[in-house]
Amino acid sequence: MKRLSLTQLLIINTILYTTEFNVGQKLVGKTIRDWEREFKFELDSLGHFPAEINETEMEKVLKTVREDKIYSKIEILDVDNSKSGYNDGSEPIVNVTLKYEDMIYIAFKGTAGGVEWRDNAYASYPEYAFTEAQREALEYFDKMYEKYVNCNIKKVYVTGHSKGGNKAQFIMVMRGSTEHTKLKKCFSFCGQGFNKTFIKTYSKEIEENKDKIYNISADNDYVNVILTQITDKIKFVKSITNIGDIAKKRAIIRHRFGAWHSPYVMLKEKNGVLVINRKTEQSRLMRTLQLFLAYIYENMTEEDLKYFYHAMSSILIEKEKEKYIPEKYRNAPKGFYRRFITHIYNFQKEEDNLSFVQILGLLRPMLTEMGAVMIKTRVGLDNIVTITNNEKDNENIENISIIEYSHEKDEEKIEGKKKKKGKIEIITSMINPKEWFEDITKRAKILRKKYFKGKENIEKEKEIKKKN
Repeated sequence: MKRLSLTQLLIINTILYTTEFNVGQKLVGKTIRDWEREFKFELDSLGHFPAEINETEMEKVLKTVREDKIYSKIEILDVDNSKSGYNDGSEPIVNVTLKYEDMIYIAFKGTAGGVEWRDNAYASYPEYAFTEAQREALEYFDKMYEKYVNCNIKKVYVTGHSKGGNKAQFIMVMRGSTEHTKLKKCFSFCGQGFNKTFIKTYSKEIEENKDKIYNISADNDYVNVILTQITDKIKFVKSITNIGDIAKKRAIIRHRFGAWHSPYVMLKEKNGVLVINRKTEQSRLMRTLQLFLAYIYENMTEEDLKYFYHAMSSILIEKEKEKYIPEKYRNAPKGFYRRFITHIYNFQKEEDNLSFVQILGLLRPMLTEMGAVMIKTRVGLDNIVTITNNEKDNENIENISIIEYSHEKDEEKIEGKKKKKGKIEIITSMINPKEWFEDITKRAKILRKKYFKGKENIEKEKEIKKKN
């Protein structure tokens, strides 16, 4: 019997975000087709569309399920939504077990609430080989395997989206080489990677199972680039989304990078139903972000790295953020911004991709979440960028970083190609933020004169050279 297709698996991972799976057990014993019949479009407990899929888009999902007879044969054996992502019980963590013919599919929903966003940050800690959420996913798998996998079941698959995809990969590594011989493959959608401790501790298991792990991600997805992937079977899919047609403002709030992480973005309409989109390359923007995250993972101090990952994970914590961030990492370590900007600059010098200022712009949502204010002004060919925290106390100047960045006229040859050299100056002391903001125009003029001697002088120098 043929296994479920990537399109069918992606549809299943998409509907795990709906209320019917998030609340109660009424779907147990029914089919995916029954889910379609009982589905009622409503916002989740936090007022968001399920998986950021609006009504028009969700109707396409429903139509796809209605018109594919396979979904009438996919039985829902178990739904576990007993734990929540927030302390008030909202945004459930969802695990589901399905049966199709002689195969079992165990699926894990993506990150749920502050509890799991905090767990995502813990996944970067070098002292942890794995996290609480990964351990709980493994326990659920073991329970379902023991309960439902018998002589009539020929194959078992694990799947998930986002954090759910990471959980599925984790299970494939931990159980793929054991007595669970019917566990065949893992299909992860936009699943993030793993830290160095996990990769070192379970190197043997990873090597034995990496060819069974498939990670399929949207070309503009920003989650799969986090930490280190453990499989070579990585596929990128063209991203298409209509998100925002009905609730553009809501989408921007929910997904700071344009809602590109929703599983729906990997689907396209063909002959009236949804199918997984065509294979493509990872976008240049996300490739640069992936390289940068790998760079800082190798070069940041441990404390800076932990703070950075908590700040990055907290972008999508919807409420009471401080409850889900360890007190030690609620504020930036002393001198963090200076070190962080230096990392960006040094990375830009090593990687011939985006410019320093473009990379800074890419990281702007993270910097904002860290409590930073970023101002960029353009003066001639000068880029002047200021990053400081939101402290109103003007005497607290330790965390201010003023970056004066310019392209110099001189060029150097790198591998036979001409490349403009950049110059950066970082000032972190004896600067009063308030005075700098008030005097920004004056400083800009000074910088222009300092680096370029003024536009008029440059033109005069050119004329003198021509005469000589």
